[in-house]
Amino acid sequence: MIQTLKNSQIEIKVSSLGAELKSLTKNGYEYLWSGDAKFWARVSPVLFPIVGALKEQRYLYDGNSYELGQHGFARDMDFELIGADAANLSYRLRSGGETLKVYPFAFELVIYYNIDETTVTIGYEVINRDTKPIYFSIGAHPAFALEVNDKVGIDDYLLEFSELESIDRLFLDGPLIGTRKARFLNGDTIELSESIFDQGALVFDSVSSDTVTLKCRKHSREVEVRYPGFEYLAFWSPPKAPFVCIEPWRGIADSVEASGKIEEKRGIIRLEQGKSFVAEFHITVR
Repeated sequence: MIQTLKNSQIEIKVSSLGAELKSLTKNGYEYLWSGDAKFWARVSPVLFPIVGALKEQRYLYDGNSYELGQHGFARDMDFELIGADAANLSYRLRSGGETLKVYPFAFELVIYYNIDETTVTIGYEVINRDTKPIYFSIGAHPAFALEVNDKVGIDDYLLEFSELESIDRLFLDGPLIGTRKARFLNGDTIELSESIFDQGALVFDSVSSDTVTLKCRKHSREVEVRYPGFEYLAFWSPPKAPFVCIEPWRGIADSVEASGKIEEKRGIIRLEQGKSFVAEFHITVR
């Protein structure tokens, strides 16, 4: 089921499947990717209870082994709509028989949306409903459309950080974080090109900025993503695809050297019994 929020400037559409943002328009112009399966069939999935891939697609907990696919299961599950008004939507996913087979923790995940002028706030609340600590990661994966035509190419787009950066790229080894890293940027701008993602996603763990803006030299439309408190940041697109994903993460894929124990997983969040965790990010369109 699709729900719509609209004010005088923007409109969003959210699906109950994965509580996924499917559309963000301003004055009728669509800022999100269409979900065309030719390149990528998703639009803005939530990554939970892991971000990225696990080594051998499994992890260990309390002496048992569990299989879990890349980015977890929340993006493919139906959420319950628990709140809706003129400016807000809230969805809930509770643990149950299906999740407990692959993730032995009782939890509640609430995803909420708010619109205010030209900004969409997307929030995640994870609540520990178990009798023990739970372990998880969570992240965002929104894909923003690039208007590409005879006059505008992918290389006319850029990503501009809010601060000057000196950051290293973490290189992937298959779907995992490899042992190699190298200086990628000294400055505040990443220039997009048709080949920039030929070696996979750009993954960073030491970005100082809490805001990045997608801009184009050929028109004035912009997308600003503000992600305070997120430890990791990635950018991705299939080669030559007319979109780019801006991905704030609280967690990261396993490294090739990972032990497999979920308690030791890099970037994992430990949440005590009865406690809740909240994180949110903001998308502003211009």
